[in-house]
Amino acid sequence: MLKEKNIKYPNKRVFGIWLIWIGLIVIIGTIFGGKFMINPIIFALGFIVGKIVIFRMTFIKKHLSYGPNSKFQSNINTISILMMFVLIFLFSGKYIMMDDLRMTWFGALLATAIHFITSAFVYGKQLIILSILLILNVFIGIFNSNISFDYFGYIDGLIKIIFGIFLLVPAKANDR
Repeated sequence: MLKEKNIKYPNKRVFGIWLIWIGLIVIIGTIFGGKFMINPIIFALGFIVGKIVIFRMTFIKKHLSYGPNSKFQSNINTISILMMFVLIFLFSGKYIMMDDLRMTWFGALLATAIHFITSAFVYGKQLIILSILLILNVFIGIFNSNISFDYFGYIDGLIKIIFGIFLLVPAKANDR
């Protein structure tokens, strides 16, 4: 693990890799989504494998992390992830029962976008911009049901990939 003092967001680059990974998973899942919009098997396996490999592997931490998150950041990160799952249930739950996969996925994408606002305390203020762009993508998709979901899945993935790349290259040394 790289060690430097006074790093505001020590795992910003690790999270950048995560965003690139999950963006690719959303795009691949959308390509092979068919009637499911985003292929749930590809998405679930990609999510699980990504979490294990990116956040647990020593190699990645050693080369991309500047040290552990602060206790505050660790707590906020846990709250943010829990909040995302609660929001997915709230936004998507009724649509799952109605068998409306388009709205189910938009609910999940919206919950994910909103959780990036709190993640900004852990990985940087850029996540607020990420969140806004993803929320706009979801709302445009919700209010334009005549446009194929595929476009919104691809846009969601691309936005995540672009921000992931951006997070790999810190703008200021103290903003890492």
